[in-house]
Amino acid sequence: MSYELGELVARIQLDAPTPSSFVLRATVPIPPGVHPLPGGQVAFTVRGPDGAVTPAQLATVSRYATLEQGADVVEVLSRVTRPAANPPGSRIEYEVLYSPHATQTFTPTAAMTALVQAGVQLETRDVFGHLYRADLLRDLRDGTSDLRTLRAGAAAHQVRTHEILVPVTPVAGTSGTLAHHVAVHAYVTRWQTDEVVSLDLRIYNGGSGSDPADPLDDPNREVYFDELELVVPQGWNAISAFDDPFRGTDAVNGGFNYVSLVSPLAGGKLHVMPMQANMTRRLVLYRDGHLTAARAIAEEETLGFCMDGSTAGGKRLASWWNPQTPRYLAQRQPMPRLDALDLGWMDVELESGFATLSEAVANGTSAPWPFPILSPGLGWAHPYGHGIGYAHGGEEIEAFPGVDVAFLASRAGYRSFQLSHRMYNARHATTLYDADGEPTRLEDWLRPGGPTGQWNPTWVWIKPVLWLGDPFGFNSAPTFQIDAVYSMGKVPDYQAALFEFQHIDDQHLVRYTRPAKVLAWLGNDALAKDDLIMQAELVRLTYSDYPNDIGGNGIAIGMYVIRQFVDQFPNQGARVHRGTGWEIDAVATAYALAPPAWRLALETWSDSIVDLLEQTQDSCTGALGSYPTSDLFNAQYRARQSISESILENALWGLRRTVYADRRPEMSARLGAMLISSGYAMISDLFWNSTHGQPHFYVALGPHDATEPPFCSYVPPDGYASYENYQGWPTLAYAYRLTGDGAFLNHALEMAGGNVELVPTFGRGYLQNAAPAIALFQELGS
Repeated sequence: MSYELGELVARIQLDAPTPSSFVLRATVPIPPGVHPLPGGQVAFTVRGPDGAVTPAQLATVSRYATLEQGADVVEVLSRVTRPAANPPGSRIEYEVLYSPHATQTFTPTAAMTALVQAGVQLETRDVFGHLYRADLLRDLRDGTSDLRTLRAGAAAHQVRTHEILVPVTPVAGTSGTLAHHVAVHAYVTRWQTDEVVSLDLRIYNGGSGSDPADPLDDPNREVYFDELELVVPQGWNAISAFDDPFRGTDAVNGGFNYVSLVSPLAGGKLHVMPMQANMTRRLVLYRDGHLTAARAIAEEETLGFCMDGSTAGGKRLASWWNPQTPRYLAQRQPMPRLDALDLGWMDVELESGFATLSEAVANGTSAPWPFPILSPGLGWAHPYGHGIGYAHGGEEIEAFPGVDVAFLASRAGYRSFQLSHRMYNARHATTLYDADGEPTRLEDWLRPGGPTGQWNPTWVWIKPVLWLGDPFGFNSAPTFQIDAVYSMGKVPDYQAALFEFQHIDDQHLVRYTRPAKVLAWLGNDALAKDDLIMQAELVRLTYSDYPNDIGGNGIAIGMYVIRQFVDQFPNQGARVHRGTGWEIDAVATAYALAPPAWRLALETWSDSIVDLLEQTQDSCTGALGSYPTSDLFNAQYRARQSISESILENALWGLRRTVYADRRPEMSARLGAMLISSGYAMISDLFWNSTHGQPHFYVALGPHDATEPPFCSYVPPDGYASYENYQGWPTLAYAYRLTGDGAFLNHALEMAGGNVELVPTFGRGYLQNAAPAIALFQELGS
């Protein structure tokens, strides 16, 4: 798939924004070799509905497995105009043309330059009133080593800075200061010509302690603070993408504007941020008189979506629906078209869902339906979902979230994912960052010795299990300020409720990664992308191929212990399940999104997973997972769970498409063989419930004692439990793509009740899981 000069490449749609001139942005999947071009040229321009052509700026969203092929998804940005004939709110379309041109550099306005020179401070005070401060623009101003440039061009310039709030006046003693308070990543975006600066913040309490010589990366336990304020030069103001009851009143003092992010509590009580917690805030700073432009950016009015379609000559445009550019998520599958559905109803559902969610956050209230917001706002936090991190049920357990948002070009749908991402961050306390602001990595912690030559002392299971081991230093962090908060009666009323929220465990990790993935692929959201990379690094600590102590002990369901089992009992199944699947998916996702320098370690981990699962897969039935269950079958059997198998298969397909693809065909072939075997297992008489036209939910594979031989070719009469048609759709689609065997299509039709395109009418979650199967049927029918 190549382009001629001036050729139409893609179409972008959005609801026309309020400003008449704005920076349009949208993500577009592209063929290999389009970005970057030799000589630093930029491939595209943008043509407006009035025929005006403007140069585009491109930013990489994700990359092909082979780095020489470049980006497989790019963000297209261009300063465009909204013609007077297109009033705000009307649907408007812009065209992306192939027209290589020289890179243009960003020219900040004088006011922007003055803002960078003046700085933007983040401030807070502790229980004793000591002031902590960090200048969020210092890295940008001084060009320090922590600075990362994320977008570079005439339309927008984005950097990520990293700062740690330190005491303005350090004080020793039991009523003194901490070595540091919270830390913050600031994603700073300056937009062409407008006096507006986007400022997305990750404020976190998760130092890793990886450098014994640097106290700035030492972890705190919970930290207490009176309020959080941004200090900007007078004449600059801030608008929040989402307000909440603790977004306080701004004030002018001494020539500066104090922007309240988290206002003080009544009665002198303090806010609390648990260890490893993470607060997400999205703001836009603007000069006096530029509120309209700021609001348009804050509320995503300028975000567009690429659309399906063809050129006048019949060539299909680059889009998520084009089988030649199937680059969505790690699985790299085409999206399905949704023309067979009631799109008006679907659009209303997205709009009403956003309204419910945003109103709950703005008012600090719960909203059990349609979103599972069971808690009111808890100070700075408004947690999402159930308090337990292993909440059962299929809600949000989705392989392909966001396909309806993309098809409908729904700004409301996209913003709903922004809110759920923010709210999951408020309860998924898992951050572990080194002093330079990068996620701590497995390689930072490996120690010499032990049965494998190295061992991993972290005992992480997505979150450190501190009673097993604490190389980070959480248990030795100072507690004198915590003690003072209790003795002075300053504990916030919401603390107990907030502390009850657990992080999302590995078996449900997609609840956390789901919104971040949508924001990454549909919005090139840098904050969300970094959150996904953090999770992948936690996975590598959790599921490492090393023992967790020098004596050879390890986490019970970690890779090292599972490998010991399969070495002794090869190809009889093992304790691998949906948690393993979502962990693999997290690593494949990070491989697509992370900077190239991060890829080697992720690939090495992926190689180990392929080796392990290849040795795990039951040579008799093709099942991957086989683990004892005490909840079923009177604890008689070990079993295969259909949804776990499907989640694993979806993750392995993502690994095959994203990490290996054509770059390492031997690894792709090994994964393909594994998926073919497990695919045939799904539709076999052992595992398929022909009465209900669905897979059996649980199937007994052998005695409860996993060291005893599996049943192999039979299942006891009492070895079946229930059935399901929610999770298994990707398995059937991938197996058909690998084999061309129509049996997989027939089973999909059987599971759908005759028409796969109508599966979404079963519920929105069915759409997000059945997407690759629906797209496959559409592709075959075209």
